[in-house]
Amino acid sequence: MRYADLDGACCLAPDDEGLRGRLCWHLFTPYAILYKAVVDDDLVGYACGVVFPGSGWVREVFVLPDPSYGGVGKSLVQMLVEEMEEQGAMRQLVLAPEQHRMLYSACGFVVDGHLLAYQDGTFLQATKDEVVNLEPEHLLAVLRLDRLATGEDRERLLREHAYLGSVYQEARTRRRAGARLLTAAAGPWPHRGR
Repeated sequence: MRYADLDGACCLAPDDEGLRGRLCWHLFTPYAILYKAVVDDDLVGYACGVVFPGSGWVREVFVLPDPSYGGVGKSLVQMLVEEMEEQGAMRQLVLAPEQHRMLYSACGFVVDGHLLAYQDGTFLQATKDEVVNLEPEHLLAVLRLDRLATGEDRERLLREHAYLGSVYQEARTRRRAGARLLTAAAGPWPHRGR
């Protein structure tokens, strides 16, 4: 996808207020991938993902709901996976709702777990003193915890999104016990890889 395609892509989902921002992020981030799907000169879908050293994240796939576009979603996912593997990401992950399971299963993904998502509620600021905004002094501990949890070096992504984070900090020891970065995802946690 090119910058000139953004208006057309945003018209695919006019109610999605954050779409332009997500697409721009993928378009201009060196470790992100963004593809478009064109049928008979019409933009009918897009797919985006993120590549880490060793793994990739299929972040979003959208195709207009029209029976004549059957197979476009699968082609987009396969293009993302091929690009990720060319960049050395031999394992891929997708966070997808249950209704998209058939698409990802057809592309070789298997369900590995489930995510619980809370939506349509009101966010209240954390009231515990132990939960604090992620500050520069917490970042090394968060990066280490993430590397231990994922086995990957995702420092670029985490540093880029640190402003969204919060930390649970044990008051007496000042030890970082956990961290949270906001991401939007729900449903099964399929993955594919070797």
